[in-house]
Amino acid sequence: FKAADGGVAHPITDEKTIYVLQGSLQTTVNGESVTLGAGDLASMPTGMLSNAGAPSDAVVIAWTAGSLTPGAAPAVVRGADVKPGGNDMLVLRRYDFPGNSVRVVTQRKGLKLGPNSAKTDSLIYITSGNEIFMEEGQNFQVTKGDFIREVAGAMHGWDVTEESGFVTTSALPIGAGPIDPDKATDVPK
Repeated sequence: FKAADGGVAHPITDEKTIYVLQGSLQTTVNGESVTLGAGDLASMPTGMLSNAGAPSDAVVIAWTAGSLTPGAAPAVVRGADVKPGGNDMLVLRRYDFPGNSVRVVTQRKGLKLGPNSAKTDSLIYITSGNEIFMEEGQNFQVTKGDFIREVAGAMHGWDVTEESGFVTTSALPIGAGPIDPDKATDVPK
């Protein structure tokens, strides 16, 4: 969203989770008006996304993927409350909320991951850098602004050619039943 175009003004329709990459916005979660800043997340928002004040720029990642388990409730997760994990090559900030999670990842140049497989689809937005995403024997050069889907059950991996980052959530494959978010990824030996 650009201030010059009126800023943030978007009705919530099918969006189930929103993550604010840059800027800030206002929305409703569980009947309460909330302001989200860069690094904050809302699960199951309703109403509108709008600027809290004067029109301003914002980058918002929105997913339509719902809960991995029944009974999810609306939630707000503040970026300041999410502790980083990982190591020198991969930093992971996991935003847990009822029924799913969003992962914000920074990868260092030279990191190679895989092959891995998952029980859920991963819906990934590349936030910075360039890297090679490999799936089922095909290589894809991905860069900032690209959106990709890791397909459930497919073997995939990453070759990080420069410092890069992405933000992702999980989605049930069509026809799949509920799954515990903590058991969604398989790592073959």
